[in-house]
Amino acid sequence: MSASAMSCIPELLDLSSSPLVCLEHVNIVIGEKWTEDLETFWFKVLKAAKDPRAEDIVTNTNRKRGTLHWANFGLQQVHLPCQPAGHYEKMSGMETWTNKQKIRGTIGLEWPQDKFSQLVQRLEGNFNEKVEVSDFLTSIGGITVIEKTPKTVEFLSCYGNRFRISSMAECNYIGPKYPLPPSTTPSLPGERSEGLGIRYVEYFAPKNSLKGIMDTYERVLGAKIVKFDNEKKMEVLIGSESNGQFLRFVEKDNVDPYHGDHLAIYVNDFISMYQRAKNLQVGGDVISIVWNNPCFSMKYDTLEEVERLNEFRFKDFVDLETGEVVYQLEHEIRSLKHPGFLINEETFLK
Repeated sequence: MSASAMSCIPELLDLSSSPLVCLEHVNIVIGEKWTEDLETFWFKVLKAAKDPRAEDIVTNTNRKRGTLHWANFGLQQVHLPCQPAGHYEKMSGMETWTNKQKIRGTIGLEWPQDKFSQLVQRLEGNFNEKVEVSDFLTSIGGITVIEKTPKTVEFLSCYGNRFRISSMAECNYIGPKYPLPPSTTPSLPGERSEGLGIRYVEYFAPKNSLKGIMDTYERVLGAKIVKFDNEKKMEVLIGSESNGQFLRFVEKDNVDPYHGDHLAIYVNDFISMYQRAKNLQVGGDVISIVWNNPCFSMKYDTLEEVERLNEFRFKDFVDLETGEVVYQLEHEIRSLKHPGFLINEETFLK
Protein backbone atom coordinates (compact mmCIF):
# COMPACT_ATOMS: atom_id res chain seq x y z
CA MET A 1 0.00 0.00 0.00
CA SER A 2 1.24 3.45 -0.85
CA ALA A 3 2.07 6.02 1.80
CA SER A 4 -0.68 8.26 0.43
CA ALA A 5 -3.29 5.52 0.88
CA MET A 6 -2.16 4.86 4.44
CA SER A 7 -2.31 8.56 5.25
CA CYS A 8 -6.05 8.60 4.42
CA ILE A 9 -6.72 6.72 7.64
CA PRO A 10 -7.10 9.28 10.46
CA GLU A 11 -5.32 8.89 13.79
CA LEU A 12 -6.07 10.30 17.21
CA LEU A 13 -3.01 11.80 18.86
CA ASP A 14 -2.13 12.68 22.47
CA LEU A 15 -2.86 9.23 23.88
CA SER A 16 -0.93 7.47 26.64
CA SER A 17 1.88 6.37 24.28
CA SER A 18 -0.35 3.52 23.08
CA PRO A 19 -1.82 3.03 19.61
CA LEU A 20 -5.00 1.61 21.18
CA VAL A 21 -7.57 4.42 21.02
CA CYS A 22 -10.71 3.03 22.63
CA LEU A 23 -12.55 -0.13 23.56
CA GLU A 24 -15.90 0.15 21.78
CA HIS A 25 -17.90 -2.98 22.45
CA VAL A 26 -18.02 -6.48 23.83
CA ASN A 27 -20.15 -9.11 22.08
CA ILE A 28 -22.05 -11.82 23.98
CA VAL A 29 -24.40 -14.27 22.26
CA ILE A 30 -27.52 -14.55 24.44
CA GLY A 31 -29.46 -17.62 23.24
CA GLU A 32 -31.70 -18.57 20.36
CA LYS A 33 -34.19 -15.71 20.68
CA TRP A 34 -34.66 -12.37 22.35
CA THR A 35 -36.91 -12.64 25.42
CA GLU A 36 -38.84 -10.40 27.76
CA ASP A 37 -36.34 -11.13 30.54
CA LEU A 38 -33.43 -10.03 28.35
CA GLU A 39 -35.35 -6.88 27.44
CA THR A 40 -35.97 -6.17 31.14
CA PHE A 41 -32.39 -6.78 32.24
CA TRP A 42 -30.59 -4.72 29.61
CA PHE A 43 -33.04 -1.90 29.00
CA LYS A 44 -35.11 -1.59 32.20
CA VAL A 45 -32.74 -2.68 34.97
CA LEU A 46 -29.43 -1.46 33.49
CA LYS A 47 -31.18 1.26 31.47
CA ALA A 48 -28.92 0.86 28.48
CA ALA A 49 -30.01 2.76 25.39
CA LYS A 50 -31.23 0.81 22.37
CA ASP A 51 -29.11 1.51 19.33
CA PRO A 52 -31.28 1.61 16.18
CA ARG A 53 -28.36 0.60 13.93
CA ALA A 54 -28.40 -3.03 15.06
CA GLU A 55 -31.13 -4.19 12.70
CA ASP A 56 -29.36 -2.74 9.66
CA ILE A 57 -26.11 -4.43 10.69
CA VAL A 58 -27.75 -7.86 10.50
CA THR A 59 -29.03 -7.11 7.00
CA ASN A 60 -25.85 -5.53 5.61
CA THR A 61 -22.93 -7.44 7.11
CA ASN A 62 -23.95 -10.82 8.44
CA ARG A 63 -26.17 -13.29 6.64
CA LYS A 64 -25.89 -16.08 9.22
CA ARG A 65 -26.99 -14.31 12.40
CA GLY A 66 -30.50 -13.91 13.80
CA THR A 67 -31.84 -11.17 16.03
CA LEU A 68 -29.34 -8.56 17.22
CA HIS A 69 -29.62 -5.86 19.89
CA TRP A 70 -27.04 -3.24 20.78
CA ALA A 71 -27.15 -1.99 24.37
CA ASN A 72 -25.37 1.39 24.59
CA PHE A 73 -23.63 2.54 27.77
CA GLY A 74 -22.33 6.04 27.14
CA LEU A 75 -20.06 5.76 24.10
CA GLN A 76 -19.56 1.98 24.46
CA GLN A 77 -21.84 -0.94 23.72
CA VAL A 78 -22.64 -4.53 24.52
CA HIS A 79 -23.65 -6.39 21.36
CA LEU A 80 -26.28 -9.06 22.02
CA PRO A 81 -26.85 -11.38 19.05
CA CYS A 82 -29.03 -14.48 19.05
CA GLN A 83 -27.76 -17.74 17.56
CA PRO A 84 -29.28 -21.23 17.22
CA ALA A 85 -28.23 -23.94 19.65
CA GLY A 86 -25.47 -26.16 18.29
CA HIS A 87 -24.43 -23.59 15.68
CA TYR A 88 -20.79 -23.27 16.77
CA GLU A 89 -20.20 -26.91 17.59
CA LYS A 90 -20.35 -27.70 13.86
CA MET A 91 -17.41 -25.40 13.14
CA SER A 92 -13.79 -26.48 13.39
CA GLY A 93 -11.95 -25.00 16.36
CA MET A 94 -15.13 -23.60 17.90
CA GLU A 95 -16.38 -26.69 19.70
CA THR A 96 -16.35 -24.98 23.13
CA TRP A 97 -18.36 -22.00 21.86
CA THR A 98 -21.96 -21.76 22.99
CA ASN A 99 -25.04 -19.75 22.10
CA LYS A 100 -25.31 -18.55 25.73
CA GLN A 101 -21.91 -17.03 26.23
CA LYS A 102 -20.26 -16.14 29.51
CA ILE A 103 -17.23 -13.87 29.60
CA ARG A 104 -14.40 -15.37 31.64
CA GLY A 105 -14.18 -12.35 33.91
CA THR A 106 -15.96 -9.09 34.64
CA ILE A 107 -17.38 -6.13 32.70
CA GLY A 108 -16.53 -2.89 34.54
CA LEU A 109 -19.09 -0.10 34.09
CA GLU A 110 -19.37 3.39 35.60
CA TRP A 111 -22.53 5.13 36.79
CA PRO A 112 -23.54 8.63 37.88
CA GLN A 113 -23.50 8.94 41.65
CA ASP A 114 -27.00 10.42 41.78
CA LYS A 115 -28.42 7.39 39.90
CA PHE A 116 -26.45 4.67 41.66
CA SER A 117 -28.80 3.86 44.56
CA GLN A 118 -31.71 3.50 42.15
CA LEU A 119 -29.63 1.11 40.05
CA VAL A 120 -28.92 -1.04 43.10
CA GLN A 121 -32.62 -1.11 43.96
CA ARG A 122 -33.44 -2.30 40.45
CA LEU A 123 -30.76 -5.00 40.67
CA GLU A 124 -32.47 -6.22 43.82
CA GLY A 125 -35.82 -6.40 42.02
CA ASN A 126 -37.30 -3.27 43.57
CA PHE A 127 -37.89 -1.22 40.46
CA ASN A 128 -41.42 -2.56 39.98
CA GLU A 129 -43.81 -3.32 42.83
CA LYS A 130 -45.42 -6.12 40.80
CA VAL A 131 -42.17 -8.10 40.50
CA GLU A 132 -41.60 -10.97 42.91
CA VAL A 133 -37.85 -11.12 43.59
CA SER A 134 -37.93 -14.93 43.69
CA ASP A 135 -39.25 -14.95 40.10
CA PHE A 136 -37.15 -12.06 38.84
CA LEU A 137 -35.48 -12.78 35.46
CA THR A 138 -35.36 -16.53 36.15
CA SER A 139 -35.03 -17.48 32.47
CA ILE A 140 -31.61 -15.78 32.27
CA GLY A 141 -30.42 -16.89 35.73
CA GLY A 142 -31.82 -14.02 37.80
CA ILE A 143 -29.56 -11.40 39.37
CA THR A 144 -27.19 -12.43 42.16
CA VAL A 145 -25.52 -9.54 44.00
CA ILE A 146 -22.06 -10.73 45.07
CA GLU A 147 -20.76 -7.58 46.77
CA LYS A 148 -22.26 -4.21 47.54
CA THR A 149 -20.57 -1.12 49.00
CA PRO A 150 -21.66 2.55 48.96
CA LYS A 151 -19.68 3.01 45.72
CA THR A 152 -19.69 -0.35 43.93
CA VAL A 153 -21.98 -3.25 43.21
CA GLU A 154 -20.89 -6.56 41.72
CA PHE A 155 -23.39 -9.10 40.45
CA LEU A 156 -24.06 -12.04 38.14
CA SER A 157 -26.81 -12.12 35.52
CA CYS A 158 -27.56 -12.97 31.89
CA TYR A 159 -26.42 -16.61 32.06
CA GLY A 160 -23.74 -16.01 34.69
CA ASN A 161 -21.96 -12.98 33.26
CA ARG A 162 -20.27 -10.87 35.92
CA PHE A 163 -20.61 -7.10 36.13
CA ARG A 164 -18.96 -4.56 38.46
CA ILE A 165 -20.47 -1.07 38.50
CA SER A 166 -18.78 1.90 40.18
CA SER A 167 -20.46 5.11 41.30
CA MET A 168 -18.78 8.28 40.04
CA ALA A 169 -19.14 11.68 41.73
CA GLU A 170 -17.75 13.42 38.63
CA CYS A 171 -19.81 12.30 35.65
CA ASN A 172 -18.11 11.94 32.28
CA TYR A 173 -18.59 9.56 29.40
CA ILE A 174 -15.69 7.16 29.01
CA GLY A 175 -13.63 7.74 25.87
CA PRO A 176 -10.30 8.89 24.43
CA LYS A 177 -10.74 12.51 25.48
CA TYR A 178 -11.54 14.42 28.66
CA PRO A 179 -13.87 15.81 29.82
CA LEU A 180 -16.87 14.25 28.07
CA PRO A 181 -19.88 15.54 30.03
CA PRO A 182 -23.09 13.65 29.11
CA SER A 183 -25.07 16.88 28.90
CA THR A 184 -23.01 18.25 26.00
CA THR A 185 -21.21 15.26 24.43
CA PRO A 186 -23.08 13.83 21.42
CA SER A 187 -24.39 10.37 22.24
CA LEU A 188 -24.54 7.28 20.07
CA PRO A 189 -27.71 6.86 17.97
CA GLY A 190 -30.80 6.32 20.10
CA GLU A 191 -31.62 7.72 23.49
CA ARG A 192 -28.99 8.44 26.14
CA SER A 193 -28.10 5.65 28.54
CA GLU A 194 -28.12 6.04 32.30
CA GLY A 195 -24.65 4.50 32.59
CA LEU A 196 -21.46 6.37 31.64
CA GLY A 197 -19.70 3.58 29.76
CA ILE A 198 -17.37 0.57 29.95
CA ARG A 199 -14.12 1.40 31.75
CA TYR A 200 -12.58 -2.06 31.50
CA VAL A 201 -13.10 -5.75 30.96
CA GLU A 202 -11.27 -8.14 33.25
CA TYR A 203 -10.44 -11.59 31.87
CA PHE A 204 -9.34 -14.70 33.75
CA ALA A 205 -6.45 -16.59 32.16
CA PRO A 206 -4.87 -20.00 32.91
CA LYS A 207 -1.54 -20.31 34.68
CA ASN A 208 1.52 -19.67 32.53
CA SER A 209 -0.47 -17.92 29.82
CA LEU A 210 0.14 -14.26 30.69
CA LYS A 211 3.53 -14.00 29.02
CA GLY A 212 2.12 -15.21 25.69
CA ILE A 213 -0.83 -12.84 26.04
CA MET A 214 1.46 -9.92 26.84
CA ASP A 215 3.92 -10.75 24.05
CA THR A 216 1.13 -10.95 21.45
CA TYR A 217 -0.34 -7.60 22.51
CA GLU A 218 3.08 -5.94 22.43
CA ARG A 219 4.35 -7.55 19.22
CA VAL A 220 1.17 -7.30 17.13
CA LEU A 221 -0.68 -4.26 18.51
CA GLY A 222 2.24 -2.32 19.99
CA ALA A 223 0.22 -2.11 23.21
CA LYS A 224 1.44 -0.57 26.45
CA ILE A 225 1.35 -3.14 29.29
CA VAL A 226 1.46 -2.69 33.05
CA LYS A 227 2.25 -5.76 35.21
CA PHE A 228 1.20 -6.43 38.82
CA ASP A 229 1.37 -9.09 41.53
CA ASN A 230 4.63 -10.72 40.44
CA GLU A 231 3.37 -10.82 36.85
CA LYS A 232 0.21 -12.74 37.82
CA LYS A 233 -1.89 -9.78 36.65
CA MET A 234 -1.48 -7.38 33.74
CA GLU A 235 -3.36 -4.48 32.19
CA VAL A 236 -3.43 -3.42 28.55
CA LEU A 237 -3.79 0.39 28.48
CA ILE A 238 -6.23 1.99 26.05
CA GLY A 239 -6.86 5.64 25.24
CA SER A 240 -5.84 8.81 27.03
CA GLU A 241 -4.26 8.96 30.48
CA SER A 242 -7.00 11.32 31.70
CA ASN A 243 -9.89 9.06 30.69
CA GLY A 244 -8.27 5.73 29.88
CA GLN A 245 -9.75 2.27 29.52
CA PHE A 246 -7.98 -1.04 30.00
CA LEU A 247 -8.17 -4.79 29.61
CA ARG A 248 -7.08 -6.66 32.73
CA PHE A 249 -5.85 -10.26 32.63
CA VAL A 250 -5.66 -12.16 35.91
CA GLU A 251 -4.08 -15.59 36.26
CA LYS A 252 -6.39 -18.16 37.85
CA ASP A 253 -6.08 -21.85 38.72
CA ASN A 254 -9.33 -22.83 37.00
CA VAL A 255 -10.61 -20.98 33.95
CA ASP A 256 -13.77 -21.85 32.02
CA PRO A 257 -13.54 -22.85 28.36
CA TYR A 258 -13.75 -20.02 25.86
CA HIS A 259 -17.38 -19.44 24.85
CA GLY A 260 -16.71 -17.19 21.84
CA ASP A 261 -17.35 -13.67 23.17
CA HIS A 262 -15.38 -10.91 21.47
CA LEU A 263 -14.35 -7.29 21.88
CA ALA A 264 -13.74 -4.42 19.46
CA ILE A 265 -10.94 -1.85 19.73
CA TYR A 266 -10.26 1.23 17.59
CA VAL A 267 -6.58 1.84 16.91
CA ASN A 268 -3.95 4.06 15.40
CA ASP A 269 -1.28 2.37 13.24
CA PHE A 270 -3.96 0.09 11.79
CA ILE A 271 -2.24 -1.13 8.62
CA SER A 272 1.01 -1.93 10.40
CA MET A 273 -0.92 -3.96 12.99
CA TYR A 274 -2.52 -6.02 10.24
CA GLN A 275 0.83 -6.63 8.60
CA ARG A 276 2.37 -7.74 11.90
CA ALA A 277 -0.58 -10.07 12.58
CA LYS A 278 -0.13 -11.61 9.12
CA ASN A 279 3.63 -12.02 9.54
CA LEU A 280 4.23 -12.89 13.19
CA GLN A 281 7.71 -14.23 13.92
CA VAL A 282 7.36 -17.36 16.07
CA GLY A 283 10.58 -19.22 16.76
CA GLY A 284 12.14 -19.65 13.34
CA ASP A 285 8.85 -19.45 11.46
CA VAL A 286 6.47 -16.74 10.28
CA ILE A 287 2.78 -17.36 10.95
CA SER A 288 -0.48 -15.44 10.55
CA ILE A 289 -2.94 -15.02 13.42
CA VAL A 290 -5.42 -13.05 11.28
CA TRP A 291 -8.75 -14.87 11.53
CA ASN A 292 -11.84 -15.01 9.33
CA ASN A 293 -14.74 -15.68 11.69
CA PRO A 294 -17.05 -18.07 9.77
CA CYS A 295 -20.11 -16.42 11.35
CA PHE A 296 -19.42 -13.28 9.33
CA SER A 297 -19.24 -12.65 5.60
CA MET A 298 -16.18 -10.37 5.87
CA LYS A 299 -12.76 -11.81 4.94
CA TYR A 300 -9.37 -10.38 5.87
CA ASP A 301 -7.10 -12.30 3.53
CA THR A 302 -5.61 -9.34 1.68
CA LEU A 303 -4.48 -5.84 2.50
CA GLU A 304 -6.97 -4.48 -0.02
CA GLU A 305 -9.88 -6.20 1.74
CA VAL A 306 -8.74 -4.99 5.13
CA GLU A 307 -8.35 -1.42 3.91
CA ARG A 308 -11.85 -1.52 2.41
CA LEU A 309 -13.40 -2.94 5.59
CA ASN A 310 -11.21 -0.93 7.99
CA GLU A 311 -11.05 -3.93 10.31
CA PHE A 312 -9.50 -7.35 10.84
CA ARG A 313 -9.78 -10.02 13.51
CA PHE A 314 -7.56 -12.34 15.50
CA LYS A 315 -8.32 -14.68 18.39
CA ASP A 316 -5.15 -16.67 19.18
CA PHE A 317 -2.50 -15.53 21.63
CA VAL A 318 0.66 -17.54 21.07
CA ASP A 319 3.90 -18.39 22.79
CA LEU A 320 6.38 -16.60 20.53
CA GLU A 321 9.02 -19.28 21.08
CA THR A 322 6.98 -22.45 20.56
CA GLY A 323 3.91 -21.26 18.60
CA GLU A 324 1.59 -22.84 21.17
CA VAL A 325 -1.80 -21.13 21.49
CA VAL A 326 -1.94 -20.12 25.18
CA TYR A 327 -5.25 -18.19 25.17
CA GLN A 328 -8.15 -17.36 22.89
CA LEU A 329 -10.20 -14.17 22.80
CA GLU A 330 -11.51 -12.79 19.53
CA HIS A 331 -10.45 -9.19 18.87
CA GLU A 332 -12.06 -7.02 16.23
CA ILE A 333 -9.40 -4.43 15.38
CA ARG A 334 -10.77 -1.33 13.64
CA SER A 335 -9.21 1.74 12.11
CA LEU A 336 -10.47 5.24 12.88
CA LYS A 337 -11.89 5.30 9.36
CA HIS A 338 -14.41 2.62 10.33
CA PRO A 339 -18.01 3.93 10.27
CA GLY A 340 -18.44 2.95 13.91
CA PHE A 341 -15.75 5.46 14.92
CA LEU A 342 -16.61 8.14 12.39
CA ILE A 343 -20.01 8.50 14.02
CA ASN A 344 -17.99 10.24 16.79
CA GLU A 345 -15.84 12.22 14.36
CA GLU A 346 -17.03 15.62 15.62
CA THR A 347 -16.21 14.64 19.20
CA PHE A 348 -12.83 12.97 18.74
CA LEU A 349 -11.23 13.98 15.43
CA LYS A 350 -12.11 17.66 15.06
